[in-house]
Amino acid sequence: MSLFNLNRAGHVFHIFLIKRELVLQTPNHVPLSNHQSVNYFDCVGNIFKLTLGSRRKTYIACDAYYACVTAMKTENILNKANLAFPDDIVLLEPEIIAKRLQEKAGIQEKELPETLSNLFESAITSERFAETIPPGLTEGTVNAFKILVTTRLANFIRTVEPSIMKIANLSKLSRNFVSPYVTSLESFDLISTKPHMRGQLVFPTRLTTLYIDVVSGNLEKEYGRLKTVAKEVKRGELSGESLKFLEDLETAFHMTKLAYNESTVNYEIFEDLHNRVRELVVSARQSKNEEIIKNLDEFLDILGHIISVREKAKKMGVRPVILEDTKERLGRARVFRVK
Repeated sequence: MSLFNLNRAGHVFHIFLIKRELVLQTPNHVPLSNHQSVNYFDCVGNIFKLTLGSRRKTYIACDAYYACVTAMKTENILNKANLAFPDDIVLLEPEIIAKRLQEKAGIQEKELPETLSNLFESAITSERFAETIPPGLTEGTVNAFKILVTTRLANFIRTVEPSIMKIANLSKLSRNFVSPYVTSLESFDLISTKPHMRGQLVFPTRLTTLYIDVVSGNLEKEYGRLKTVAKEVKRGELSGESLKFLEDLETAFHMTKLAYNESTVNYEIFEDLHNRVRELVVSARQSKNEEIIKNLDEFLDILGHIISVREKAKKMGVRPVILEDTKERLGRARVFRVK
């Protein structure tokens, strides 16, 4: 290797290590291609030996550098757009993300599809993906969740048809894995499909985002919608659309309840929430306005508390836990185990 290449390789790797350390210290922690921690001062002496011994390692150093530059650029975009990684990228509706990217980060419309795809692929493959959803969900629920958020994004991007193959590519799951999940999710009306050539196109339904929000606990939108429903009821003008929303919300809470083990407090919480929404639906169908208002006020109070606690816990870096009933008693008190 010539002296020019050696110096160039050493310079590239030097920048990569320094920048990488900066990336790991930034608030959003956007992952690089290699997550292994590297200490610059311990390794820099060996880098020149490695680059002398192999041209391939020089290329690896260059690839690492470009990965770092990309990560730094991504970090800058996230900061400008006020997007938390990976939570907002996974949980927010694509329309909201795109609006922030354009208005705050200055991303041009023609750049949106690629930017959204790159952000999403980084988020869904990140080691921190688990932070976007509560613990204790069944493996099937987590996989279904990935497919649903990917379907929603693929349909928003629209640069390619939202086929099962595209869903698989974006979610980093195999096509043979995604296909049976799509069939199952369609049976619950969480997605819809349409034949296309030799495959299928996959589309979100009215339940898709509702279920994503309830499973993840990201309930701000539903809270706002319920306040609108309350105003309609107080005016004696509950619309058919609002009644349908309440019915869909009941379905979403019911399906989320089933995602937990019945022996956990988490299941009990969602069972209670589901029962409350079901009472709302029954009252709404019977046009019992006073009862609807009473139940809505109680439910809004509970949701408001959940949203407030979730935000405080997020700021403190506290993760939710799974509480399992041990069936033991201390007097009349139940004893739970943290899983």
